[in-house]
Amino acid sequence: MQMSTLTHNQWLDGYVLSKELALKAGISSNAYRYWKDVEAAKFDDARVVFLRKESILPKYKTLAQTCTNLAGMVQSQAFCKYTGLASSHLIEHNNSCIYKALDIIDVCDVKFVNLKKFYDDLNLDYHYHIYIEKCKYFGPSPFEKKIHLSNGICVGYIGQMGEWFNPVAWNAAVGQLTGGSNPPLPASIATNPYKYTISRKFLPRKIQVFNKMGNI
Repeated sequence: MQMSTLTHNQWLDGYVLSKELALKAGISSNAYRYWKDVEAAKFDDARVVFLRKESILPKYKTLAQTCTNLAGMVQSQAFCKYTGLASSHLIEHNNSCIYKALDIIDVCDVKFVNLKKFYDDLNLDYHYHIYIEKCKYFGPSPFEKKIHLSNGICVGYIGQMGEWFNPVAWNAAVGQLTGGSNPPLPASIATNPYKYTISRKFLPRKIQVFNKMGNI
């Protein structure tokens, strides 16, 4: 048995939920651990196990085809970590505008979000990294690119190599966020002007310079 770790935005194409297959087959949910050459996977920091269809024992492959199609899906926990969204937004009775904008399913008490469909609905290329937060925390356009959802919530997006840094844009953006008190240009940006953007996030009147891809 081989176990691998999935990134938070990695779609579950070609995988089945191990728990669902075990229930259909009437076997232990831990049976996969004793299958030779089976390829299992988990999202980072998660316990739920997925099995690659093509690696499942031949006797269960037909049954695996009847399991829920997880193409384009990610586990809800992974979606929240990827986008920075609080998990409470994925609970129906909380009436979140985010919940209404997402395709969410439940399989054997495991919640999934169709990340691919979310990108399609936003008309975004799949290479963009996305994050969700209140619109008021975004830097002014065009410093941060965002798409309005509703009720003051926006989806920000940035390419894998980030956005080209413009010192003039930096000064204008920081000035708007701080009321005119511009901090000096960080040395890391001055010497490596890729990948960076700014946001006040949840720290009033303090600027965070951070890499949306999580590499800082």
